[in-house]
Amino acid sequence: MLIGFFALILNPGFENGQLDRFSSPPGWNFYVIRSFAKGELVSDAHSGKFAFLMRTRESSSPLMYSENGKGFLQSDVFPVEKGKKLNLSVWVKGDGRAMLQIIWWERYDEERATPCQHQQDSSEPIQCKGEWEEIRLEVMPPPEATKAYIRLVGEDGDIIYDDVEVK
Repeated sequence: MLIGFFALILNPGFENGQLDRFSSPPGWNFYVIRSFAKGELVSDAHSGKFAFLMRTRESSSPLMYSENGKGFLQSDVFPVEKGKKLNLSVWVKGDGRAMLQIIWWERYDEERATPCQHQQDSSEPIQCKGEWEEIRLEVMPPPEATKAYIRLVGEDGDIIYDDVEVK
């Protein structure tokens, strides 16, 4: 395992094996944008023992109407080096739509969070397939950025995320 590449974010492969009461693994926070959305750990991992499953479809029965939701899993904030390009990636699998984002901050601490004027970069959303595929995003931080966090966005189905990298 390439531990050195993962140093900017904690628990990038979800190997801690735990979720808090809000369906968030350590080092991450899970948010519901549009109900229905929930998170869980699964053993169907790209590597290791665990991966994070974001369920964004609820159905009480195959014959009933299904409501599609949207959510995101957000990493803890990490420092950004000025002028250094970042290569982000995540492995995904499922039947929903997935996207990788990075959110930029001039300042992010207990006192204040100030977003950069250019606040985010995103991959194109992809329609997941039943096999593992990698989403990549190469970005140059805005000049004023000092911090950032990653968002794994999912909607319209179930998406399994694993092996997040920031290099």
